[in-house]
Amino acid sequence: MNIKALVAFVVLIAMGIFSYSYYSSKKHAEQLAIMKAETAKTQAEVARMRAEQKEAEQQRIASRAPLNQGTQTASATATSASMVASKEVEVKLVNYEEVDKAKLQDIKARWESTRALANSTSRIALAPIVRDLQAERQELEKLNVTKCLTPAKDKLLTAMKINEESFLAFMNDADLGKLVAQVKVEDVQKNIDDYTRISSMCN
Repeated sequence: MNIKALVAFVVLIAMGIFSYSYYSSKKHAEQLAIMKAETAKTQAEVARMRAEQKEAEQQRIASRAPLNQGTQTASATATSASMVASKEVEVKLVNYEEVDKAKLQDIKARWESTRALANSTSRIALAPIVRDLQAERQELEKLNVTKCLTPAKDKLLTAMKINEESFLAFMNDADLGKLVAQVKVEDVQKNIDDYTRISSMCN
């Protein structure tokens, strides 16, 4: 094989790698766009439920206002109204927790999709995908969830950070990165399992 043929062969290989990376990134971007649209829909639902919860809380407070005069019947009615309002608030809080759980699952699903893409991408094309992983981790850091779901969120964040460190190590040094990934893969999975277990207990 002469030099020209060798150069042409190398160029073809490089073009093939570039084309594959471009196609994979484009497809992944489309998937992320769909998932982000679902997230926006969920956030709108959260805003609506917060407004309803605030209104119910105001009604509950009003129902507890001391009455200067009244019969036993009036007192019983006020107590009943307070109990109904409290029940409404309780139901809305439960629903709010379910919404928070759905938001966590949405971020986790997108992160796992990005992670799978990163695992099948060559080292020279990893940079934009790792940036996506970082963006998803930052999105989770900013997310406010219920007290019950906070430990689950922390476990998922830990898994993301460990996984991110492995990819960064691989980008800097392929051999060292592989060793780091092998050592940390169990830590990543353990934190994911802990996230699943803890979040399942929040109903």
